[in-house]
Amino acid sequence: MDKAKKLGRPSGYSEELADKIIELIESGLSERKICQMEGMPSRQTLNSWKDRHPEFLVRSAHARAASAEIYNDRRMEKAAMLYK
Repeated sequence: MDKAKKLGRPSGYSEELADKIIELIESGLSERKICQMEGMPSRQTLNSWKDRHPEFLVRSAHARAASAEIYNDRRMEKAAMLYK
């Protein structure tokens, strides 16, 4: 007998999914956008993971900081090009 395919958003924490989310945050996507993607957990689930998995909270905070630095660098580069 085949296992039925799970439907809906994932609610269980896994290192693999956490790694993917961190990678997406680092690439510049917001958590809101990530949670809208197919196969990603809801915002409520993501916040719950942060409460239950302190390492995920720390990693996501570092990823957001790295993303903000990249975004800021890009803005500064564009502004510099405008004033050349």
